Amino acid sequence: MSDLSQRNTWTGTSPEGLAFEIAHWGVGNMCDGKGMWNYYVIIHEDQLRPEDWEKVWLPVANHWHRSNGHDEPSYDTWGSVLEGGDFHGGITFYEKYAQVDGTRRWIRVGCDYGHLWDSEIGYSYSLDRVKADALRTCRELADLLNPLVRCGYTGQFFDPRFDVGADVPGWKGKFLSPAGLGSRSMWSRKNAVRKLREAA
Repeated sequence: MSDLSQRNTWTGTSPEGLAFEIAHWGVGNMCDGKGMWNYYVIIHEDQLRPEDWEKVWLPVANHWHRSNGHDEPSYDTWGSVLEGGDFHGGITFYEKYAQVDGTRRWIRVGCDYGHLWDSEIGYSYSLDRVKADALRTCRELADLLNPLVRCGYTGQFFDPRFDVGADVPGWKGKFLSPAGLGSRSMWSRKNAVRKLREAA
């Protein structure tokens, strides 16, 4: 088993509707044995207005030539709207993703806690500290980008001004769109009718 490495991840959604991921890995051999912390924010094209999506879907700035013969694109995040997210130590990770058929695109942008100033304080970080930083970054980015939020019932993005989740007794999801409420109500009615028929 010594050839395997472990990576722990935690995922969540900020109150502003941006997905984030926290990772901790390399315990024993990274950052004086304490392991490396990272956090990432995931932004979907469907969450943003087209003009804002253009600001985060960055053009390739350069290509890194790897020893295995592959080229890897790199992106210039400096001066982009993403830098306004106040990532810990600045952005050190940016990747683009797309479904094979090209209908859905998203980015994953993040940072690490392996800088010189991190070592000077002994890499003394915890999940709670990194989560607080990730949530702060989500808040800063949301202020700049005004993202839509994902309905917990339909999975579709919608304007958070129309969130009805707080008005629905028993709703445990983060966000509920009016369309999601309608679909949920219709399913509840059908389910109630089915149960009555089964009981008869």
